[in-house]
Amino acid sequence: MAEGKPEFMKQVLSIFMDNTPSGLLLLEKLVNDGDDMEKIQKQAHFLKSSFGIVKVGGMHERLQQMESLAREKKDREQIEALMNEITAIFKIAHDMITEKMEQL
Repeated sequence: MAEGKPEFMKQVLSIFMDNTPSGLLLLEKLVNDGDDMEKIQKQAHFLKSSFGIVKVGGMHERLQQMESLAREKKDREQIEALMNEITAIFKIAHDMITEKMEQL
């Protein structure tokens, strides 16, 4: 979609980087602090759409799985494991995206 349009790509990545870290922190807090599966489901869903636009290796799928587990109110351990994976992947992706934005 942004192919050949570096300014558009920079704008999309900028919006993504302005909103995603805080959204992930909220999701992590929800997962770590309690059992409000409805809030976990909604936050995972919200973030999933952002990762559908900015493709970061496996994040969309992990968030979709977390959303489904939270909707079904089951497998809290798997939700926690997914959160750990999501956090680790985003730490790597954050630096890569920041570098890409500087190149644009």
